[in-house]
Amino acid sequence: MAHKLYQVGVKALVTDSEGKILLIKAAKGFHDAHWDLPGGRIEDNQTPEEALKREIEEEIGVKSVENITFHSGCISNFEMHFDELGTVGLVLMAYEVTIPEGAVVVLSDEHTDYEWVNRSELTERLKEKYPPEFTVGLLVR
Repeated sequence: MAHKLYQVGVKALVTDSEGKILLIKAAKGFHDAHWDLPGGRIEDNQTPEEALKREIEEEIGVKSVENITFHSGCISNFEMHFDELGTVGLVLMAYEVTIPEGAVVVLSDEHTDYEWVNRSELTERLKEKYPPEFTVGLLVR
């Protein structure tokens, strides 16, 4: 039996003063356009926290990230296919984070839109990438 490879990524639950969570719309790439949490894969010699800060700056243009607290993790619904590796899964770890009040979101070229949504909307908005037991878990603070 062949063993499946996994990459590890970090995701940010960026919450505003009303308790809404920032979602960004990923442009078409490995998969169709979809809503997601800011974040990405951990690179060599990075801690999860360093990767999260780098990804937040790259994807939404915010340099100041504080109060990074692990929330939960899951295996993503997405798989990627590489000629040299075959099918690779994605393990995602979500962290609650704080950005400065009034920070301006500036999207990267990899994203087409953003929206602040109520936690109750997360399961529907994130269903393409995340299993429902993960998104339901995001409702818990």
